[in-house]
Amino acid sequence: MSTFTSQSAGFTAAAHHDQDSISVNDTTSHVVVFSLNSQAGDTVSQLAAEAGAQTSSFSSVEAWQQAATSGNGSTLAASLSTEPSAATPSLVVLTGSPADWLDGDSLSQLQEALPGTAIAAALSSPSPHDVINFVRHGAIDVILLDDDDAHQKQAFAAALNKGNRIAKAVAEQKLYGERLEKLTPAEDQVLDEMLVGMANKQIAQALEIGLRTVELRRSKIMRKMQAKSLAELIKFVCIARGFGSVDRQAANA
Repeated sequence: MSTFTSQSAGFTAAAHHDQDSISVNDTTSHVVVFSLNSQAGDTVSQLAAEAGAQTSSFSSVEAWQQAATSGNGSTLAASLSTEPSAATPSLVVLTGSPADWLDGDSLSQLQEALPGTAIAAALSSPSPHDVINFVRHGAIDVILLDDDDAHQKQAFAAALNKGNRIAKAVAEQKLYGERLEKLTPAEDQVLDEMLVGMANKQIAQALEIGLRTVELRRSKIMRKMQAKSLAELIKFVCIARGFGSVDRQAANA
């Protein structure tokens, strides 16, 4: 069995380090389709195109792995950079029989290679057991390909929207996490006291340092985290430390 790497197709979220948020442009959404069933793969690719998303189709996970690691092709990211923007697809769609994905470890290895990426299945006439199993294994949705065109489009659009929200949440956690890592141990100490609501004088007393030292460290913390207020700082730290599941929060947003 092949070992997947953390390299993948597509660009999803555009992260701006001089701003306090990350924007996700739906028109640049990228969908990776595993066409183990060629007819189903063609249907999903058409749905993605109608939703304004770029697509990359692969006949197998091995073909995807080879393309992802080679960096060939205009839609493939050569590697994961330190920028959250050069990361993962907005959505991965699996076609083929449920056994293709659930009986072995292909799905789990794919999830390991693409942490935080939204994965959906596109199936024709699945049994309730198949749908439950895909969701139990982490799929955000199951698109019914034997539905009428309108319902297919609606289901795909919903899955893509969830994928975009998840991609944004994951990118934000990475961005603010990188900022948090730039703090020194001394600044971390001050930050921890700030987060429990201590005023500067209280922090100075608790850490046995001068008030001016606290003020300087606090200023550096705000600058490094690019926070404009204490409320914003708390928000960034909470995102960076992953309080709650970003996947679940984003998917349910």
